[in-house]
Amino acid sequence: MHFIKVPEEIAEALLANNHRRVLCIYNSQLNIHASLTNKKGVGQVLHFSKKTLKALKVQAGETVDVQIQPDESPLQFAVPEEFSEVMATDPEAQAIFDQLTDGRKRSLIYLVSQAKRSDTRITRALKIAE
Repeated sequence: MHFIKVPEEIAEALLANNHRRVLCIYNSQLNIHASLTNKKGVGQVLHFSKKTLKALKVQAGETVDVQIQPDESPLQFAVPEEFSEVMATDPEAQAIFDQLTDGRKRSLIYLVSQAKRSDTRITRALKIAE
C-alpha cells in the first residue's frame, strides 16, 4: 500500500468541516474515493494501491498531481447496476442492507464492483442478498 502526504492546511480544512472522505483526481484522469488517514509521524495521508499506480502508469516515488475535494456521495462508491437490480427485486434484502452501517454497505458494494464480468457481479450481489 502506498500513500501521499496531504499538506497540513488542506487536511485541516477538510477535517474542520468533517470531510474525512474525499474524492481524489489523480493526474486529471483517474477519480478515486478515499479517506484521510492519520499516519504517525507523517500526518494526514491518502492511501492507494499498486493497481492505482499501474492505472496512472507511474512508479513508487514519482510525482503525481492530486486534486482533493470532499466526497459528497452517500456511500463513497458508485453502486453497480447489478447490485441495484438485485436489491430492487428483493425488498427484504434491501431492508436489511439499509440497516447496515455505512462502512459495511461500502464493503459489500466494493466486493461486487471489483468483479470484472457482469455475471460475477450478479452472482456476488445474489449471494449478498441471500
